[in-house]
Amino acid sequence: MHTSKSASINLSFNSSARSSLLPCSTRTFTSGVHLANSLLQLSNVDFGTTTMNGPSIPFQFLPMRQPSGEQLAFHHAVFTETSRIPFGHATSYGQIARRIYRPQNARQVGMSLKNMDTYTRFFDDPEFANLPWWRVVNSQGVISKRERAESVVTQAELLQREGVEVHQRGGEYFIDLNQYGWFEDPSDTEDGSEEDD
Repeated sequence: MHTSKSASINLSFNSSARSSLLPCSTRTFTSGVHLANSLLQLSNVDFGTTTMNGPSIPFQFLPMRQPSGEQLAFHHAVFTETSRIPFGHATSYGQIARRIYRPQNARQVGMSLKNMDTYTRFFDDPEFANLPWWRVVNSQGVISKRERAESVVTQAELLQREGVEVHQRGGEYFIDLNQYGWFEDPSDTEDGSEEDD
């Protein structure tokens, strides 16, 4: 039973194992053995307060599970639709969700874009290398707040570079979706052909 407020894992391992220690964001854990070896490499890391189930592990060291096929299909659809947003335009998380026929999943679209660096590694699609995530805002045209305030400013600057006017009011950055919005009907691009008028 742990009585201290913090705990450490003090296991010895060779220096080559230490050099392979990478944050979770750059590693994929493919097996329990791989996970166990990676956790062993967290020597001398303060794991925070001890819980009834043992020490808590800092978030950045938690392994990422392999997404299911359904999850990967969702992320792929989100990234594909995001890559189609034209230069100088923006759309909403909800519009992306509607375009992929998952209208109830606007928040999941946001989470997919938030974690795109993690999920794009599962796809061999060069269009995802420079995904224009900054062209997606909330349904009111507001740039969604992030954990890091500078991310909001970065998104505003990227939109401005494309000629999109970004306004600030009450600590929020927003755009006029009536002027810059891209709300193409999914059936307009479904078969990849264009009809002549």
